[in-house]
Amino acid sequence: MSALSVTFSPVNNAEQADTPTEVEHPRPGDTGYSTFLSALPHLLRTQMDSWSCTEIDRLVSVLGWPAQQTNPRENVRIGIEADGIEVVLRADTTYFDMDPDRWGFGEFGRISLSQSLNGDVGAVAYRAALQTCVEELGPPSLVGGPGALAIWRGPQTTLTLSSTSWLSLDIEPTEPTESYRYWEWKWGDDWSADDAWMVVPNMRDTRFGLPQWWHPEPAASTWADFEDHLDTLTHSLLTDLPLLHPYATEITWSLSAPTSRSVQCWFSPDGVRVGTWRTGESDWTTTIFSTGLESADAASDAIKTAVRGLDVASPTDLRLDASCRTGRQRLATIRLGVREHRPTTVLSPAADPLSDLSAQPAVPPVDWAAFTPRLALVLQAMPDYGVLIIEAPGNRYAQFARTGNELEAEIVGQHYLADTTQLTAADVTAMTESGWDLPDGDAENWHREIHVATDTDRYLELAGFVTDALSRILRVELPTDLEVSAFSNGHDCFDPETAALGIRSRAE
Repeated sequence: MSALSVTFSPVNNAEQADTPTEVEHPRPGDTGYSTFLSALPHLLRTQMDSWSCTEIDRLVSVLGWPAQQTNPRENVRIGIEADGIEVVLRADTTYFDMDPDRWGFGEFGRISLSQSLNGDVGAVAYRAALQTCVEELGPPSLVGGPGALAIWRGPQTTLTLSSTSWLSLDIEPTEPTESYRYWEWKWGDDWSADDAWMVVPNMRDTRFGLPQWWHPEPAASTWADFEDHLDTLTHSLLTDLPLLHPYATEITWSLSAPTSRSVQCWFSPDGVRVGTWRTGESDWTTTIFSTGLESADAASDAIKTAVRGLDVASPTDLRLDASCRTGRQRLATIRLGVREHRPTTVLSPAADPLSDLSAQPAVPPVDWAAFTPRLALVLQAMPDYGVLIIEAPGNRYAQFARTGNELEAEIVGQHYLADTTQLTAADVTAMTESGWDLPDGDAENWHREIHVATDTDRYLELAGFVTDALSRILRVELPTDLEVSAFSNGHDCFDPETAALGIRSRAE
């Protein structure tokens, strides 16, 4: 599946190579982070094409750091130190199993700038580095944790700012790295996810695309596995959300059991509310914890106690609902080792625009405004390996396919349109401006995708893009001009959710 792209407008390193910049070195008594911030803009502007020794040498020259002989078979490590502060520029050579012909790696696979942090300057240093990155690159395309990850994913390189015991910026080639990590997940016996949660700060920001692969974690089959996931997630949210604000502001998740009991957690940069709830009760019973490591331990223990009160024999009996309902932010990943499901009811007091739609009779929609939420309902209910096609005369169609945690939408490309319904140049521009990815050699239709989630806003947004393309650009007059086909695992599947569209089935 394709992804949106971004251009960073990098500085031309070839022009800079002959004019090295004097990067500030640590000074005796310096317990801050000035050296890291001094070098950071130069790395953010770095353009790596071949990932070769020559480009690494050029970067070192631009920084004005001590040079060393670069060998493609050895990692490059240049460190400078004073009073316990160490700043390291590292270039990792491509491992022996990273076949360039297979993955597309060059001689090096990653560049890292890292600085150890003394005293209590970690949070201040990270925020200063994040501000510098945003000034150079704009807001990040993904944020998450553990490690306060802020990620800028470009078509050529992906940059990741993080903070643990070191403040670090990593630069990696985008497509080779993502493909190699997918291979590790697919075939590795000991694969584990680096992230516990990820948020897309702005789903309408078309400068960036999401990673090509999303990797589900193994299910937590024991309570020890579940509690490991829970500890990691809780600690990260209570330490990383304050650092990443405003790019991630509020994450809510709940665990429910067949006993009609639920545990829900509302995380924000100020802390977390842990609540318990039973069907029929009007209010949540909540406990509030502040941010920080000490609070994280207490909050995690409180959540474990509440989950034990759900009276389930195994974590495999739990079901997870999770969302990020702040503005245009969307929750891309949350890892508790518990299966996520699409609920028929919403525990939040906020009304769900789709909550009552499935109970309505399938009367024909009078206009596109009435059809859009119906389409969103059907998309939300699509099964794994399900396919949905809605089509008007002249071969004007939209089709959807769900595979695992991805839902891809396509609008017919010029190649398949009838002569009487061909797109004009203005139509092509309108599709591009609406955020649809252009047809290419691998996908001859216009396409876009979302990650499957319980957040109904995602489906409403996607349905809106589709109905806009059908009505405004392909000029389908009314939704009743459409016919629908649905398949699951290759078989016709015209179920009640599909019938809620209120349009004809091609099988009729």
